[in-house]
Amino acid sequence: MESLVPLLALVGVGYFIYRLIQKTKGMHAAKVALYVDFAEKNQLSHFETKELHVRLNHMSGTIEGLKIQIFEQLEASGKNRQIHTTFRIVHDVDLANFNLFKKTRAGKLGKKMGVKYVDLNNPQFDENYMLRSEDENILQFFNSQFQNDLIENRDNYFGECANKDKFFVYVFRGALLKPEHFEQFEKMISVFIRKYKA
Repeated sequence: MESLVPLLALVGVGYFIYRLIQKTKGMHAAKVALYVDFAEKNQLSHFETKELHVRLNHMSGTIEGLKIQIFEQLEASGKNRQIHTTFRIVHDVDLANFNLFKKTRAGKLGKKMGVKYVDLNNPQFDENYMLRSEDENILQFFNSQFQNDLIENRDNYFGECANKDKFFVYVFRGALLKPEHFEQFEKMISVFIRKYKA
């Protein structure tokens, strides 16, 4: 009877691992279905790649005449691995280079320590976002309509965005795992598409 206890414990651990693997496979299949639906809805191509045993989704194509890429990136540091979703517009217009962050305690501390942010003279915008740029044309790019669109979507903005030369990038911090994540992501990329299309 005593020899059965370790055997039962081993069977229990094995069953737990099996269930965990099945749950992970189910979650991944659900996530891929969301990506495929999004790609079909927006007439984008979809494919998967594998990095460090993690399958990552990629989409590309055009939306409203803009060349678009959407892809998952794995950020790995030691045992910590995190997936982020990146939206990229490839454009051929010289636009202001900038970085836009959601206002955080760390950002406020950086400002107190001398990090320079652009003041757009819009208290609502400055309450929610922190803009860095050395470009003289930044105020033209961040016109009142774009500022208002960002203010209206502040609850959908998870991450940061930047324009560097011919690339605009918005990084959604985390993977798009649920329909509500895709809704938030789609609302934000709609703001950026409107801006870059104009």
